[in-house]
Amino acid sequence: MSKTYLIKSLLLLFALAPLTGCMMNPTDEYGVTFRNETFMPYGFTLNPEETIQFQVQHPRGGDWYTIATTSTGSSSYNSMGRDWYYWRTNNIQIPSWGWTWHSQYKSTAEVRAVGSDGRPLFTFNYRPFDHWNPTGTLYNFWLNAGSGKQSATVICHSPS
Repeated sequence: MSKTYLIKSLLLLFALAPLTGCMMNPTDEYGVTFRNETFMPYGFTLNPEETIQFQVQHPRGGDWYTIATTSTGSSSYNSMGRDWYYWRTNNIQIPSWGWTWHSQYKSTAEVRAVGSDGRPLFTFNYRPFDHWNPTGTLYNFWLNAGSGKQSATVICHSPS
């Protein structure tokens, strides 16, 4: 991860201090070119060495299935007097059963990250940094950058 992106990520934490954690990637409406494409989910929580489950929702029945497990590190980043711990998973691929076909050219899958307390982590709309205003309020940032749900929709724009 680049240093600039890490700094931007930490700036978002200033606005999210009351939360227990977030998933910064994928964001809602995250796009992939192929259904078998891999990506790297990541985020922050307030707990060191916390277990994080990355889950995919089954389109039929709506149950959530864990496809990867990771944990936060033991080193923290301090923001607004709180210690934030980074987590990530590598080379995640949404299973074929996780996709819903909408047309020949579009599929979607619903994903989320869940903390050790069993609650899904906060998710963002596409490009949350476009809504970052260091002098704005948490409420405005939440309205403009928050997805309003506890999961993110991944969109595949072409069949694979």
